[in-house]
Formats: sequence, structure tokens, C-alpha cells
Amino acid sequence: MPKFQLDSIPKADNNDLGWPWDKQTETTASDSLPKISIVTVSLNRVNLIEKAIRSVLLQNYPNLEYIIIDGGSTDGTLKIIEKYKPWISYFISEPDRGISNAINKGLSKATGEVLTWLNSDDYYLPGALLAVAKTFAQGNTHVVVGKGRFQDVSGKIFEDANPKHQNFDYDSLLDWERNYFVQPSCFFSKEAWDSCGPLDEDLDYCMDVDLFLDFAKNYQYRSIDEILSIFLVHDGSRSSGTGALYKSYVELNILLVKKFGNVAIPKRHMMNAATRMTELEAALEDRRKALERADSMLNARLIDLLRYRWNAWKQRRTSQQARGS
Repeated sequence: MPKFQLDSIPKADNNDLGWPWDKQTETTASDSLPKISIVTVSLNRVNLIEKAIRSVLLQNYPNLEYIIIDGGSTDGTLKIIEKYKPWISYFISEPDRGISNAINKGLSKATGEVLTWLNSDDYYLPGALLAVAKTFAQGNTHVVVGKGRFQDVSGKIFEDANPKHQNFDYDSLLDWERNYFVQPSCFFSKEAWDSCGPLDEDLDYCMDVDLFLDFAKNYQYRSIDEILSIFLVHDGSRSSGTGALYKSYVELNILLVKKFGNVAIPKRHMMNAATRMTELEAALEDRRKALERADSMLNARLIDLLRYRWNAWKQRRTSQQARGS
């Protein structure tokens, strides 16, 4: 396979400067660096996927396996992928049963010691893979989490996801609203994946959280105090649009109900969820229907808290409007 270097891979179609367009990570080959397998899944991401691809290849990581699973794009995405095909270990474009199925398909082809997936609208920062590899090379490491950054297509930074727990455990991750991290900054061993995977294909938004919780039951997490990836916030995102955020939070709470059981859900988790969902509902045009949709999906105790938070929000808004009139 050709080298993962700037002077070896094709030039980008745009004239953008900076990472990952005209810069690369400087990496020294070493026998001690583990093989890293990365899966990128895509569907009609012609304006975004090239940045994701280049952010992987220009890590200049010497022991890389790169897999791309496309769901049958029709917008020019395949032309971009084809340009980088000599540097891609495995590629297929065919209809799938959703994003979880596509990720599972890609990871089933992975042969690396360290695995992860990178959605086609996210990208890595320079040196990410080397930082991950050095952590795994310390031995007895199965799950590594770095920091992440939320950013839009113009480069505007919204916030950094800085996990508060240096040692993640099952209970802290159940309180996901407080202790979340971004998926592309999480890497895991082949052993951990074989033990806890594959992704639940009935989940469309929170399949990663489900996997992270299973990891926490079986393995110790290690953290890296570096920003490894950019999580792109944009209108077409599966998880950052208003409607998508609401759906993902509904699914997250269904997942937590399953993990906790229908009775013993700790109150702090439910209050965090209720608060966040109330904020999201307030951003929707049809708030009443949004809450009604949740009725049929969520635990009854959680619904009671949602209604409580919803009514409290309405009262605050009414009071604010009254003061302003």
C-alpha cells in the first residue's frame, strides 16, 4: 500500500489550507506501534467526506488499516472515495440496514489490535492516532478516550468535550449527560470489541453509548488529555440537528431504562434527562406532539418528571412574558 504522506496522496479538489489539506502529522515508524483499524461509514456526504479521509491518511500512521463502508451514495461521494482507493484497505458501496449495521459490517473486516469508527462528517486532529497508539502500547489497555471538540463547518467552536472522570466506570457513564465524551475520540481493543460488540442494530442514535456502557462493565478506561477529534455540528447531521437531538435523547433514555430496569432508575439520572429533553422540546415548533411521542416510548416515572419539568418551563416563560409586557 502507498505511503500515508502528503506528497503521495492525491491533492484535494478545493483550495483550502491547513489541516488536513496541506499538512500532515510527522510520525516515526516503530515496531511497537499497534495496528489501528478505522472504519468510516458514509451516505451522500460529498461535501464532507474528503476531510474525514484526509484526516485519517495524513496522520501518517505507519500501521493503519482504513475501511470505508458506503451505503450507496449517489451524490459524488463515491468519486471522492475512488480517488483515495489505493490507500484504503477495504471499500464497499451497497445498501445497508442503517448506520449501526454499516459500522458492524466495517468492524467485522477489521484486523487491527485497536479499533474505532469515524463518521464521514467528523475528522481527526493531527497526532491523534500516535497519541492513542502510545497509550495502548503501555500494555493492559482496552478502551482509550480523548477529548473532543464541537465545531461547525465554518470553524466556529461551540465547546470542548472534556470528560470529567479520568477513570470511567459503569455508574459514571450511566450519568451520560454529565460524563459524556465524543465517539470519534474513543478507541478500543479488538478483544474489547469481540467481547462487547457488535453494535445493537435496533439503535440508531445511542448505539455507541450502549457499547461504551458494556465496555465499562468489563474493562478499565484510560484517558488522554488531548483533543483528538472534531465532532461536526451541521444541519445534515444525524445527531446535532434539533429534531435529531430530540430523537437521540428519547433513544438514550430508552437505553437507560433497559440498563437500569423499569423501577430502579436513580433519580439524578432521570432529572438530568428530563431537564435536557425539556430544553430540546422547547426548541421544537410542535412541543405538545413531541411530548406525546415520548409518552409511548419512555418509562412512566421519567414521563412524570418530563411533565413536571415541562410545566415548570412553561410557568417560567409565562412569568417572563408577563414581566416584559
